[in-house]
Amino acid sequence: MKILKELISSITESLTSQWLIPLLSSLSSIVILVIPQFQIWIDQLIPISMQGRLAAILIILLCIAVAYIYHLRKELYKPSKDFLEDFEFVDYLGLYKHKMKTGYFCGSCTPNKVISPLFIEPHGWRCQIKNCNKFHQNPDNPIKYIKNRRQW
Repeated sequence: MKILKELISSITESLTSQWLIPLLSSLSSIVILVIPQFQIWIDQLIPISMQGRLAAILIILLCIAVAYIYHLRKELYKPSKDFLEDFEFVDYLGLYKHKMKTGYFCGSCTPNKVISPLFIEPHGWRCQIKNCNKFHQNPDNPIKYIKNRRQW
């Protein structure tokens, strides 16, 4: 179920960013050219007394579709009932690891129900959330401090 939600979310984002704006602009130019012929065809096919009812039904269906899409989008971004069930705490590092996603998540932000993937640095990981920005040191690759030895 979660994989399906992530797939729908990624498809929706890619469609809106890459395809929706060019598609709407090309459709608008096509509609401007086709509307006179379309109106003649509608007048011949559907009686005028039914056209108002049909338009009202189409508007209602469009509103229902928009409301349903809004509801789906809201459901996609709602955290699960027990947020931390999807994560397991790695004691050795003091970080969280998601059961299905790769990488580590901030040990300070994740308990507060904030998903914050960590940025990999040479000697550890840094939280990308502005308010946190905490650095988690990697115990397997610690920072080596060089003592400053000056001889006089």
